[in-house]
Amino acid sequence: MTDQTPTITVTGQSVTLDVTGQPDVSNKYGSGQIRPRFVRLDYQDTAIHAQVYGCWVREDGELTDAPVDQDYVARTGDVRDWPDWLAAVAYLAKGAAPAVVSPALPASTDQATEIAQLREKYTAGLRRADEINNALMEEVQRYAAGTEHPVLWSVYNEMHKRALNAEAEVERLRRLADETPTTEA
Repeated sequence: MTDQTPTITVTGQSVTLDVTGQPDVSNKYGSGQIRPRFVRLDYQDTAIHAQVYGCWVREDGELTDAPVDQDYVARTGDVRDWPDWLAAVAYLAKGAAPAVVSPALPASTDQATEIAQLREKYTAGLRRADEINNALMEEVQRYAAGTEHPVLWSVYNEMHKRALNAEAEVERLRRLADETPTTEA
């Protein structure tokens, strides 16, 4: 048996941030937009993974309370395809802002005060993330108990549109079949 010295190596880090006042992001998997509430960033070597959590905004601009999330992945750290604000936050949270991202942030006058404020925001963001997570888990438990039916609005909305289109197409084909004379051999 060989003696091995126990080691612990950090291979990545994660941070969750509460975000307010950021522009809505396009919903990649359905209609409408996502109004960001918080972001989870995962850093692994050169890769960055961001998950934006928020509420669905309908195509007509109406904000709903339907929770929705969206992934962004930069395998080589290149976040140019991400929304500008998210790219800036990803690099600022990691502490290494590259030349391709130039966020417009106010200059710090008192670094200790700024650090304290950022810690407070971070802690508040974690509390908010826990609240949202707990609410989602309660919804899942109600669904499992059969007392509630969950609805992920972006998915539901797309499925509903497809169903309406399919029903319209079936009706069109029925009318066409009724209008077409049949020839019997």
